[in-house]
Amino acid sequence: ESGYTFNWRITGVDAGDYTVRVRKTGFTPQPDSRSATVRSATETRGVNFVLKPLHTFPAGLGLMSVPFDYPTQDPVDVLNVAPADRPNFRLFAWSLGRYTTYPNVPADRVRLGRAFFLNTAKPLVITQEGATANTAVPFEISLAPGWNLVGVPFNFPLRWLDMKVRDGASVISVQ
Repeated sequence: ESGYTFNWRITGVDAGDYTVRVRKTGFTPQPDSRSATVRSATETRGVNFVLKPLHTFPAGLGLMSVPFDYPTQDPVDVLNVAPADRPNFRLFAWSLGRYTTYPNVPADRVRLGRAFFLNTAKPLVITQEGATANTAVPFEISLAPGWNLVGVPFNFPLRWLDMKVRDGASVISVQ
């Protein structure tokens, strides 16, 4: 219309001062809210937001884990891999003394407590939350002898020296 574009338009609003907030599941608005003054017969401009995904994994080779469980979803869907990029998608899980690659088990699902190596040509984003771990109880991760890739199952940092190890019926500190 006037030489500019917009992503949304609200009509039928009375003149006055408003606080505008945007929400979209899987995204964080930047900023959280904006003030806007609406005047009669005048279009209000400049109320802009940026929606950032839950997390962005950069292009290249990196270690990844997420504080969500996606037991039934394919990792390419969880990570929003475009169909054209799927032939080059590489996800590696360490299991039973060797690397397993996507789409083989256990690299076929993004699970709580599991870490992966991810190699991608383009940045990938997570925009949907999966199931979360119950923070009121300890989260147990089974380990095999030797090397393990472990992901943090919570959406907050953990202190390594606060971790405990179960060996049969005994529970001991990692210290």
